[in-house]
Formats: sequence, structure tokens, C-alpha cells
Amino acid sequence: MPQLDKLSYAAELFWLLLVLTVLYVFLLRWVLPTLAVTLKIRGQLVSNLVSAGSALNKEMWVIQAQQNKLASDLVVPVSSILWQLESQLYLQQEIDFLSVHLGTELSDFRRLAEFKLISLYLLIVLSNLEINDL
Repeated sequence: MPQLDKLSYAAELFWLLLVLTVLYVFLLRWVLPTLAVTLKIRGQLVSNLVSAGSALNKEMWVIQAQQNKLASDLVVPVSSILWQLESQLYLQQEIDFLSVHLGTELSDFRRLAEFKLISLYLLIVLSNLEINDL
């Protein structure tokens, strides 16, 4: 059996060492340096992203504090403006209501005033006629 031949052990051991040596040199010369560069670049990228993220986080807190301050400063003026608008709306509704109800009373008053003016005019005309007749 050729597998158990003692003379072929040396050739098999030679080829095994040769293949392992070539594989070791290939890994040492090309794969490991490429992997080291990739890991170094990835580490720098992660550290840059973390520092940029922390800077953005600090800036976000500053902006949020400014926004809260502006919102609290605007609460009083906006509420007073809303109160004024509500009061103006209420007054406008009151004016509309009164103009509807007083419109009929004003027209009645206007007719009455016109009637009195006409009757007063007639009295003056009649009194002038009586004076002229005398």
C-alpha cells in the first residue's frame, strides 16, 4: 500500500512544509498588513465620529436650552396677544348682536323722527299760512 510506504513520508513532509511556508509568507506579507491598515483606518474613523457626535450633542443641548428660553420668553406676549384677540372677537360679536337688534329699533326711531319733523314742518307751514291770512 502506497499510503504506508516509508519512503514517501519525506516527500509528503517536504511538500507540507513548503505549502505551509508559502501560506505563512503570503499571510505575513499581504493579508496582515492590509488587515492592519483597515483596522487602523476604521479605528480613526470611529474615534472621529465619536468626537463629532459628542460635539454635535453639546451643540444640540445649547440649542435646546436657547429654544426653551425663547419659548418661555414668548409665552407671556403670546398669551396677552391671544387675550386681546379673544376680547376683540367678543366685542365684535357683541357689536354684531347689538346692530342686528338695534337696527330695527333705529329704523323705528328714524321713522318716528321723520314723522315728527314732517308734522313740525306742517305746523310751521300752517302757522305761516295763518299769519299771512291775518
